[in-house]
Amino acid sequence: MRRITTSLAMLAVVVSLLVSGNAEANHRGYGYTTSGGGSTAQPYVGFSGLGTGVVSQVGGVEYMASGGGASIWGGVRVGPMVALELNYTGSLHNPTTACEVGYYYDLCSANYLVLDMLSADLKLHLPTRSNFDPFLQAGLLAGWVGREGFAPDAKGGGFDVGAGFDLWLNPWWTLGVRGLYRGMKLSDYAGDNGTGMFLSVITGEVGLAVHF
Repeated sequence: MRRITTSLAMLAVVVSLLVSGNAEANHRGYGYTTSGGGSTAQPYVGFSGLGTGVVSQVGGVEYMASGGGASIWGGVRVGPMVALELNYTGSLHNPTTACEVGYYYDLCSANYLVLDMLSADLKLHLPTRSNFDPFLQAGLLAGWVGREGFAPDAKGGGFDVGAGFDLWLNPWWTLGVRGLYRGMKLSDYAGDNGTGMFLSVITGEVGLAVHF
């Protein structure tokens, strides 16, 4: 859990520094707006709680049960329909194998496995002329699985695709819901004794974002 907390804090600081210079962006209503008749890049940052369902897992030493965690993201709305986003997700899981107590670890302990994902996404917003702001999303990701307090056991890459919507509460804040499918190929699982794996998960999340 310390690793997820530290990663979230570091990403929040980085995103805050990136968007601090644009904090005076002009908002005249809900959604993307223009300033002085021209387009402006409008940054945003947010966080969410999520549930992670394991759809399938091929290979790997330990099979993961479904779990949950948190996500933090930052991005830039570069036009009425297009946004670019960087997203970090940390999800905690138990193994589905039988309980086993070892010298360095205990498989019976809760949240024994940590799934981390860092993705770069393209979002396509569908105009509605209201505070309801639906979008489609797809991107590439880096993923790694590790045990709490230890170095990652498996790492690799993949992709994500999904959809969601934001509800504009006022010109600065949105409440959002989205679902993403994430598929990734991971290798070097459990060091020299492991094997590669392909992991498919679906995440559902509810989050809050501030737009500058």
